[in-house]
Amino acid sequence: MNTVFRAILALVALVALGWAGSACAWGSQGHQLVGATADRLLTPNAAAHVKTELGMPLKIAATWPDCVRAVNHLKGKFTYVADPRFRIWCGVFETTAREAAMVDYAGRNWNACVDDDKGRPCNAKYHYADVSLQRDHYQAGQVGTGDHDVVHAIEAAILRLQDKPVPAPFSIRTKAEALFMLTHFVGDIHQPLHMGAAYLDAAGAQIDPDATPGDHKANRTQGGNAIMHGSQDLHGEWDEILPSLGLDPTPDVLAQARATPATPGEVNAWPEAWATDSLLASRQAYAGLTFSARKPFLVRGRSQLAWPAVSADQKGYNAAKRALQAQQIAKAGKRLADVLNTLWP
Repeated sequence: MNTVFRAILALVALVALGWAGSACAWGSQGHQLVGATADRLLTPNAAAHVKTELGMPLKIAATWPDCVRAVNHLKGKFTYVADPRFRIWCGVFETTAREAAMVDYAGRNWNACVDDDKGRPCNAKYHYADVSLQRDHYQAGQVGTGDHDVVHAIEAAILRLQDKPVPAPFSIRTKAEALFMLTHFVGDIHQPLHMGAAYLDAAGAQIDPDATPGDHKANRTQGGNAIMHGSQDLHGEWDEILPSLGLDPTPDVLAQARATPATPGEVNAWPEAWATDSLLASRQAYAGLTFSARKPFLVRGRSQLAWPAVSADQKGYNAAKRALQAQQIAKAGKRLADVLNTLWP
């Protein structure tokens, strides 16, 4: 039994137990489902290119950028430190050659970006933007955007696949790296809380950071990571999809993916259009929530300040969340396939 197949079987076993990771957008299940949906929609030529460049389906490749987060930088040396909790989807990349590739990518994409969050490597910041819910479209320069946000990361990956120069701060050495990034980040941009964000004052009142001068670090809810909805942070709640969705698209998800219209315009402009679409969708994640004053919580095992949130109708909120999650995953799979089918028709 090969390594990829063992990893899939193990992940299926966890999904069957109702497990879903909340440390990364969609968790491993959601990302693999996005990749698996795209695998089903590729042209023969695009599928051949994926096989040549990656040697694995998009379903497996989809988790790679989250596995890269296990690379540590200590005393000037980069090292991949395997985490048993995540081996279920990262194990396929834990060979000598593939670990070296992750370390190399992380090292080149560690500290080239400039912003006010100096405690995290750049490659960990490629996964999201934090655009205020008051905005009705994504535009570079808004609070919560940057030249290294998820929109720019997808654009950079597309440029590398087109054999065009990749802008700073991204370093994408191979088309395999570009495919790993593209597959994952297209999933990320469709997770609503990876795009839209509430900005709150200490009492829990919403503010508009683009209309209010000053540093809004204290107002950021970090894509819902600093909002506690019951016993779970809001971001983690939206990462978790129903185990019944599985790792391969159901007929309903596949039909929804096929029905997703093509994004108009040139392929290089698509990520910005997707960002706007996801920003508008993110309003549903915050609809019906009431926030109160920030206070200390234990969030994912770490003490931090967060805002409590309650739903006016929890049952209705959950139903709307599940429907939007399935819709966004279907869109992501179709749009990922659209990019590759456009590049390799």
